[in-house]
Amino acid sequence: MDRRHSASGDPITDRAGSAGGSGGRHRCPGLRPRRPRGGRGALLVGLLAGLSGALCGALLQTQADPACLGRVTAVASLVSLGFAPLSMPLSAAAIGAFGTGPVFVTSAAVCGLGGVVVLSAKNLRRAELPT
Repeated sequence: MDRRHSASGDPITDRAGSAGGSGGRHRCPGLRPRRPRGGRGALLVGLLAGLSGALCGALLQTQADPACLGRVTAVASLVSLGFAPLSMPLSAAAIGAFGTGPVFVTSAAVCGLGGVVVLSAKNLRRAELPT
């Protein structure tokens, strides 16, 4: 490929773009880097996850029986900080076997199912933090 007419200087995007008749970054948006949008999305998810974690922790501590608060907090910490890293190799194996798309869809379905379970529990929907 002639480098004088190269849109990006990257041979992969140039080949993909030459099939479309133009530079790869203009014809193949899937090959174009999206750092600003990805960074904003990651920031939003991080902020929402932090807020959700703080609210869930506060609700857990106010709603648990004081005699069992230590046990409840220990189980919640084990689930959130212990099982998540242990599930990463399982996710990696699933991505290797099935690809990223089905694994992400399945993960989204599990998260959505968790939301449905929480919304269907009347006590959780009506729970309030003390003022």
